Amino acid sequence: EASRFFAKVAARYKGCVQAIEVWNEMNLDREWTIPSRQIEAADYARFLQTVSPAIREIDPNILIVMGALSPTGSSSPGKYMDDFEYMDQFVATGGLQHVDCVGVHLNGYNLPPDKAWDEGYNDTTAAFRVPVDNPNHSWSFKSTLFGYYEKTKKPMCVTEFGWASMDKLMTRPKADTPPQPLDPAAPDGFGFALDNTEQEQADWIVQGFQIMRDSGFVR
Repeated sequence: EASRFFAKVAARYKGCVQAIEVWNEMNLDREWTIPSRQIEAADYARFLQTVSPAIREIDPNILIVMGALSPTGSSSPGKYMDDFEYMDQFVATGGLQHVDCVGVHLNGYNLPPDKAWDEGYNDTTAAFRVPVDNPNHSWSFKSTLFGYYEKTKKPMCVTEFGWASMDKLMTRPKADTPPQPLDPAAPDGFGFALDNTEQEQADWIVQGFQIMRDSGFVR
């Protein structure tokens, strides 16, 4: 079924699109579920073994992109897997031979793009303290991008990228104090966005693009 679906997509858009990203965040159970099985990169590798040839038969010139992982940075059996661990498994199973490019999701949270997770960066005015109190590669744009490349030595295709900001929902009484939320109904899980001004968002997006360009391995 999957190979027929992707073949139909490739045929319909042949000559109109340059790449197809096959799936999305397969290290999350809500995106990739096999009954009575834990999340395993080998399952996705086998999936590509069927799907990729079907796409190439229709359009040999299309770029096949590995579905980007969610930068979880930790594992919970049956729910999600650490993206670095998943990538190691995917490489070990030979999955890279079925893709031309590795999909990447880069959420900078409230860290600048040039800061690795283990460089000791600490914005003392930040209200979202998790990257400092629980440092992990997943919080860092830089660590995710270069970590994936170190593991795969494959071109990277960034399919989600940026820094969220809730600047308009914040008030900053003093320059050296954490911002205070004006809207208590801000979305769950986006506390880090309260720390990012719109100017930081703009600066970091430009800087992030420059880092990707200078890397030499981002398509």
